[in-house]
Amino acid sequence: MSAITNLEIIFRLEGETLVAKPVDSKLRVRSITVRNLNAFAHEVHEGARFTVLVKDTSGNPRNPSLVVELDRKLLEIQASPLGDDFWMDSMDFALIDAHLQDGQHLWFEGPRGTGKSTLAEKLAGHFGVPICTVNGSSMWNSRAAFGSEAGSNGSTVFRPSDLTLFLREIEDKEDGLAAIVLIDEFGRMVESGEGPWHTLLSQARKFDFMTTQGTIEIRLPKGVVVILTDNPVGGGHMNVQPMDIALQDRLARFRLTYPPQAWETAWLCRETRIREKEAVTIMGAVNQIRSFAVDNGFESGGPSPRRSLMAARLVARGIPITAAIRHAVVNFYEGGDASSDRGRLTTYLDSKNLLRDAKVRG
Repeated sequence: MSAITNLEIIFRLEGETLVAKPVDSKLRVRSITVRNLNAFAHEVHEGARFTVLVKDTSGNPRNPSLVVELDRKLLEIQASPLGDDFWMDSMDFALIDAHLQDGQHLWFEGPRGTGKSTLAEKLAGHFGVPICTVNGSSMWNSRAAFGSEAGSNGSTVFRPSDLTLFLREIEDKEDGLAAIVLIDEFGRMVESGEGPWHTLLSQARKFDFMTTQGTIEIRLPKGVVVILTDNPVGGGHMNVQPMDIALQDRLARFRLTYPPQAWETAWLCRETRIREKEAVTIMGAVNQIRSFAVDNGFESGGPSPRRSLMAARLVARGIPITAAIRHAVVNFYEGGDASSDRGRLTTYLDSKNLLRDAKVRG
C-alpha cells in the first residue's frame, strides 16, 4: 500500500517553464506531475504556495514513514471540498466530516468575515440536512433561544421558539447526521456559558425548561449537531463573553482564518472577470490592511472577502483600482479623525504609499 503524507511546495519560474519544488530544499523530488492544472490557472503563478497531497508511486518505499524523502512523487493540488466559492482546507473538512458523523458538537471561532456562519450553512447543504439558525446577539439570555412565557387572557402560556419547534420535527438518527443547529454569535448571548447548554450538549441531550405552568422538556434528537460560532474575546470584538470552560470541553474547536491569498485572488477573477494582475493588486492591499487591523485591535477586525469582492466588482465596472479599494475596503471603517480606525489606517496606507499611487502590478 502506498504511503501518503502532506508536503508544501512553491511554484517557481525557470525560463518559461513553471516548476513545482518543495519549500524544504532538503527534500529530494525529481519528477512531479500536477493534476487538474487548468482548474487552478489563476492560482498557479510564481511564488504561489500550496500544501499538497504526496503519494509514493515508486512501488518500493524504503521507509513509509519518510515518504517525503523518496525520489518519485505524485502531487495533487486539492480544491476546496465545499466548492469554488468557499475556501475550506481539505484536512479541516475531513476532521469536521468525521465529527459530524459521530455527533460531535462544534465550535467555529474566528474574526469577522472568515465564513463561520457560511461554513455551517455550506455543511448543511453538502450533507443534505436541515439547519436551524439562532442569532445569539438577539437573545437576552440563553433560555430565550427555546421559548418564552407570555400573558394571554389573564394567564401565562409558554410559546416555543422556532428552534424548539424545529427540534420537535427531527427524528432520532442512530448513525450519521440528521440536522444542524447553528447558534451564531454565541459569545454575545447573555449568560451564554450558563443555562441549558451544559446538559443539552451532554450525553443526556435534554434539559427541563421551568415555566409557571410546569416543566417542559427540551430534547436534542440523536443525530442533531449543534455548531456554535464566536468571535475571539478581545481584539476589538465588543460584548463577547468568554465561553465557560466546562462547555468548551464538550466542543470540537476550529479556528477559522481568511482564505489563502492565491485562492482569494482566483476567486475574485472567477466572480468578476477582472484580470489576475488587478486581483493581485487588490489582495496585496487587502492583506496589508488585514495585518494592520489585527495588530491594532480594530473593533471591526480585518476586511472580509466580501469587501475584497466589492472592490473587484467596482474595478470590473471601470472604477480606478485605488478608488475601488478606498471605497470598498478603507471606508468600511468608521470615523475620519486621526484617532479613529479609518484615520489610523489611512495614515498607515499613505505612509507606505500603498494606495496613493496604486497601479496594477506587472
